[in-house]
Amino acid sequence: MWMSEKDFARLLAKNPELKIHQIHGKKERAPNPRFGADAEFDSEAERRYYYNVIYPAVQDGTISKVTLHKKFELLPSTENDGKKYRAIHYSPDFFIEYQNGRIDVVEIKGRQIKKMRPDYPIRRLLFITNFCNPNKWNFVEVFDNEI
Repeated sequence: MWMSEKDFARLLAKNPELKIHQIHGKKERAPNPRFGADAEFDSEAERRYYYNVIYPAVQDGTISKVTLHKKFELLPSTENDGKKYRAIHYSPDFFIEYQNGRIDVVEIKGRQIKKMRPDYPIRRLLFITNFCNPNKWNFVEVFDNEI
């Protein structure tokens, strides 16, 4: 949201306790060279994986395209006996296309998150069965402590 200097001055006058963080002397987070500075990684583990594994391969030309959180429909929405059911989707963290035609689908998982999402194994199996196997894509699951 953009704010004029007048609006900003009014905001500061009304909220004297408001702290303004200075950039000087602090480390700035490097902008994401592939997705832009406003890339929306869901976790720090995703960010680390991107910069440690994917970005070097993008730089050397091995990877031609990376898509973040590409959405796949596992089951369409439906209706039964007057009750509506939403479609079920799966969005892997990275969809990576290589120069040689290979495709990797990468899911970054924290062990705690995996335990909190009991539907994850079923959605993963549906995704592998319906998308990865027929298209010969590689499904890679990486745990955050491995990065």
